Amino acid sequence: MAALFCALGFVAAKVETWRVATPMLGSEIQTRLTGRVVVAEEMANGRVRLTIDLVSTAHPKLRYAPDRVRLSARRIPPDMKAGSLVTGYARLLPPTGPVRPESYDFSFDSYFSGIGGSGFFLGDPKVVPTTDPPAETNIASTIENARENIADHIRSTVGGPEGEIAAALIVGVRAGIPEDINEAMRRTGIYHIISISGLHMALVAGTVMLLLRGAFALFPDFSSRRPVKKYAAAIALVSIAAYLVISGVVVAGRAKLHHAGGDAGRRAVRPRGADDAQPGDLGHCRHPGVAA
Repeated sequence: MAALFCALGFVAAKVETWRVATPMLGSEIQTRLTGRVVVAEEMANGRVRLTIDLVSTAHPKLRYAPDRVRLSARRIPPDMKAGSLVTGYARLLPPTGPVRPESYDFSFDSYFSGIGGSGFFLGDPKVVPTTDPPAETNIASTIENARENIADHIRSTVGGPEGEIAAALIVGVRAGIPEDINEAMRRTGIYHIISISGLHMALVAGTVMLLLRGAFALFPDFSSRRPVKKYAAAIALVSIAAYLVISGVVVAGRAKLHHAGGDAGRRAVRPRGADDAQPGDLGHCRHPGVAA
């Protein structure tokens, strides 16, 4: 049985590799590119990191261009945001591999993140006037711009590296954390704390459920006749789904949401037993010594 599950795991990994099929840049090249901004992140060194879906390349035109690249720029126009169509001359590089044998392979993460190349703009990118983008692009851009607005508000309120860490914990924007702090967290083994994961999802869901159960307790007549625990669980599930979207839909968060959704579904459809009984249920003893 263990061998069967192991084989199924290898098959699933291979199917996922085929499904993603990210086109990867084969060699270093300079070209003029035009693309649509997916994410714009301010970095600690003052530069801006742009994740761009390529639309076209020129001078030279790439025959096997990647679908998505990640580039840094010294400055960007004030009106550039997620969803903007931009153009500029850039130096493209293949995703880097491990810096030393058996260390972390950055190209592995790039492949499964859909990023086929990285690099930097040789000049400041410019915004290209365009017609309305597709509906799916509009939705993604609206969410991304909302994330950036929340992150900007956190940075301006908290300030300093603490504000960058707070923005990473709440909306998953980590590019602005100074490198010395990143390195310190890696050395101490706590870098995973700033990556949105099941821990953060559980904290959000637990906080929402606690507040809702407390609020329901203020209305005993309603709470005694309704399955308020399930109401609170359903609202908490919606809240962590919204948090997952705002935090960038990270893999660990998706896994936690699937687990929470499955658990909530099982609880919602199972018969109400003794542990789910409400004070108004037939057979519940309101006072000691009173028979059902």
